[in-house]
Amino acid sequence: MTETASWIKRTGALQLTAEKPEWLDDLNRVWDKERGTTMPCSQLVDRYTAKYVYEPYFDMPDGTRVFEKRLRYSVDVVWSDGAKKLYKELPRHQWNHRSRAVAMACDPLRIKEMQQRLAGVKDRLRDLREVALSDRKSHECVMIVLEETRKQMKYDRDTIARYIKDHIKSSLGGGGYKWRDAYEVQPDEWKDILEQRFDNIEKQIKNPDWYIANRPSAGERARSEGLADLKGSYGPYTIEEARIILFGNHMSLDTVFIKDHVGWYSQVLTKCIDVIKPAGEISSPLLRQGLIYQDLSDQFNSGLPFHAYDAKKWDAAAGIVLGKYFHCLLTTIGGIPQVASGQTHTSMNDTIANIQAGASLTGLSIVIGDDRNHFGNAFLRDESLKWTQTIQSIIMHWA
Repeated sequence: MTETASWIKRTGALQLTAEKPEWLDDLNRVWDKERGTTMPCSQLVDRYTAKYVYEPYFDMPDGTRVFEKRLRYSVDVVWSDGAKKLYKELPRHQWNHRSRAVAMACDPLRIKEMQQRLAGVKDRLRDLREVALSDRKSHECVMIVLEETRKQMKYDRDTIARYIKDHIKSSLGGGGYKWRDAYEVQPDEWKDILEQRFDNIEKQIKNPDWYIANRPSAGERARSEGLADLKGSYGPYTIEEARIILFGNHMSLDTVFIKDHVGWYSQVLTKCIDVIKPAGEISSPLLRQGLIYQDLSDQFNSGLPFHAYDAKKWDAAAGIVLGKYFHCLLTTIGGIPQVASGQTHTSMNDTIANIQAGASLTGLSIVIGDDRNHFGNAFLRDESLKWTQTIQSIIMHWA
């Protein structure tokens, strides 16, 4: 067996447990190091340098780690001619929202972001549970997800080759392996891996309310200041937020066997919408693909009131809204099942939770992940979900 295939098989077997696993302390120990990396904000950068410095934190008597000061950075950029041309063409609001001065990953920010994510959800657990899927609907929806995923997964050499090419620089699910390493995996090895994936799904169908026991891998991307212009020198700035990405080979690899992604999403979401029975009409790029642009144009021309909602702490909040039978598809940290980024069902589960959370809305909602773009007179009734009305989501996704 090739080295990459051996690693995939060794780390790919899904383990489920009836008891909640606890990875928070373990992850905090791994993250308790002053290390990090910085990356250019765009391929339109010719030369790029960045400097950053950590500032101290302290521990409370109960062991809670508190960041007294933030990560500070400065950056100098030499832009390409293409970037300068693009800057002149784009409306200013799009430039500001689309561009970041720096992308940064550093361990101390992971601890802080996870603390903020868990605290933001635990403060509203009761409210989230009130709008969550009932046990019956949670079970029906997760069975739809699992059974349709199993139905769509097949060994197809061309599909695998295309997926590797499209993700060649991305992580294979941890362990330092990249998708480019998967080129060495042989056809019989892929078939063996597919059988392991079917075994994983059988475990999930048998015990959907059990928790994933595999330790997750984690990445992180800091949210820096937006770029106001092309002056080329920025800082010193402070970074206070970061996005944690949780992933693992045991939950990230199924997609390589799915050829018809459009059909997969369409079958799952259509059936889940039928189970949830939202008050209004639901559409999504996952259902309509490029036709969603025409849908949006028609709705804007209709003159109906428009509101864009962007959910907060959605990775963790969605895990509560999906109900207990989605535990087998979620990563549980700090006692909260979370929709981890970078996994086969991330967009699907985020979107199902979004449909359920706003099920009381009438009118038309165009939904993907944590974004809901709504046309009509009704508002989300449950303010505790802390959706933020903002035009930014429509700019980020549809402009």
